Parts: sequence; structure tokens; C-alpha cells
Amino acid sequence: MPHVVDVPPRASSTVTHVIALPINAISVLGLTSLGDDVFVMFAVIHQYPQVDVYSAVTFTLRRCLPVRGPAFHSYGLAACAYNNCLYASDHVNGRVHRVTLSGDNVTQWPVAGGPRHLTVNSAKNLLVVVRDKRQLQEFTTHGKLLRTIQLDLEKPGPVVQLSSGQFVISHSTDTLIACACWTTRERFFEVTEARRALISRR
Repeated sequence: MPHVVDVPPRASSTVTHVIALPINAISVLGLTSLGDDVFVMFAVIHQYPQVDVYSAVTFTLRRCLPVRGPAFHSYGLAACAYNNCLYASDHVNGRVHRVTLSGDNVTQWPVAGGPRHLTVNSAKNLLVVVRDKRQLQEFTTHGKLLRTIQLDLEKPGPVVQLSSGQFVISHSTDTLIACACWTTRERFFEVTEARRALISRR
């Protein structure tokens, strides 16, 4: 279940709020925030996933947003104030879902190769990490593909785009747990290694 942690500067963290799992929910699939709202996507037994919207101040439930898709498995959740919508990735079925923040319009588009991590860039477009194809794809808010960048990464993870236009991407291998990287002008460069750890093989 989500824990809200208050971390003052140079002090130990303190749990200030706990959002309990809804009835029949088994895990948290995604988490993001926008303005005074916190969006939490839950996996629900024998149902579509559930997106609950909580107050960022009181953490009380405000409303629910609909997401549709059989066997939905989300690995990414992102919100966009400019386009007034929430995005969720469906890795198993190869889709990205777009839900207006009012909940009255739900659309989707196909993304082959396992869309996972999502983020919105300064151009108000959606960046999608396609893990199985080792790609970074940029879409308009209505699903038009603008460009594809091939990544020389085994398991690309979450991504952010800098104001310079470069991308910072995490990734992992069998022995490398995390790495910070950037890519620019369709080329990829590894910048710094965050940490290494050997994974025991059993």
C-alpha cells in the first residue's frame, strides 16, 4: 500500500499518511501526481485496474477514473496538465491508455514491443519506453508516433527528458542494477554507473 513520507531537509523521514488498498485490490501498479491530486492505480482481482484520485493535502479519496483493457498490466503512469489527461501503459497487451482527468473520455493506441515506463516531456508529448524492442518512442497526446530512438540497452527503465533535449534513462543487466545514461540526436551514451550488484543464479 502507498505510504506518504515527509522528508524535511537533513532529517530522517517520517510516514505521515498511509493509503489503504481498496477492497479486492492486491497491489499498486502505478503512482503519479498533478497539482493537488495524487493518482494511484491498483490491480484488482478479476476486474479492470482501478485508478483512485486522492487529495495531495489530506490524502482522502476524491474520485475514481475508468481504465479499460482485458488482463491489463500497467508498468507506467503519467499525468499531463496541458492536455488534461492521465496515461497508463499496458505492457502485456501492447497499449497505451489515455484518460481525461474528468474521466469522461478514455482512448487507447497500440504500441508493439511492451510499453512500460511513461513520462511527459516539455513539448507536452508522451515518452514511452518500449522494453522488449529496446526503444524510446515519442507520441503526441492522441497517439501519433513522432519518432523512435533505438537504445543499446538490455533492459531500459524509467526516462526523463532534460531541458537540453537529452534523455536520462535507467537500465539494468544481469550484473548491473542501475545506470544513468543519456541519448541525443538518435545516439546513445553511457554517462555514469549508479551501482553494481551481482545477482545470484539459482
